[in-house]
Amino acid sequence: MAVRQKKFPNIKQRDFADMIGITRLHLTAIEMGRRTPSMELALRWLAVLAPEAKLEMFGPLPVVQERIKALKQLQKVSPEVFKAA
Repeated sequence: MAVRQKKFPNIKQRDFADMIGITRLHLTAIEMGRRTPSMELALRWLAVLAPEAKLEMFGPLPVVQERIKALKQLQKVSPEVFKAA
């Protein structure tokens, strides 16, 4: 939550939830620790908050790298489908 508020201080929680393709209630549950995001959702969240993030520092993560690559391609091809993914 702190990272989201620091990066987007003037954006409402509902608007951020829309940016990553979930409901405000789902976002609240994740930020409060009541739910855990899927890997796909975590990667979408990362793509919004830190598009320049480098995951290489964690060593080889082929599954994560493949999913990030696929999500970036999907976002380029169809932003509507990316948001729903």
